[in-house]
Amino acid sequence: MRKLFLAAAMATTLSLTGEGALAQTATRATTGMSTAPAPKALSATGKIVSFDDSTKTLTLSTAKGEEKFVLGSNSHLQEGAKTITTANLSSLAGHQAKVRYTGSGTDKAAESVMVSGGARAKSSK
Repeated sequence: MRKLFLAAAMATTLSLTGEGALAQTATRATTGMSTAPAPKALSATGKIVSFDDSTKTLTLSTAKGEEKFVLGSNSHLQEGAKTITTANLSSLAGHQAKVRYTGSGTDKAAESVMVSGGARAKSSK
C-alpha cells in the first residue's frame, strides 16, 4: 500500500513538473522573441503649401524643399491649443507647421501636425 501511494505521488509530481516546465518553455519562447522597435518619429517644420483632402496629403515647404505627408485616421491635428480636423487644413495655407512623421522618401506618414502663427502680412508703416 505504501509503495502504491509513493508511486502515485511520484506520478503526480512528474506530471505537474512536466506541465510546469512546458509552460515555462512556452513563456520563455514567447517573451524571448525580440520584436522590431517602433520606427523613430522624425519632424519637419515649414509653411503649409496645400492640403489635398481626397488623398489626405499635406504639402509643406521646408528648408529641404516641398515635402508631402499622408495623414491617417489617427493623425493628431492642432492649431495652437485648439484641436482641428483635416477640413481646416486647406484654409491654413501659408501658416507655419511642424509635422511629426514616420517613414522616408515618398512614404511619410504624419503622426501629428502642429500649426502655429499665421500667414503674416508685412505691415506698411
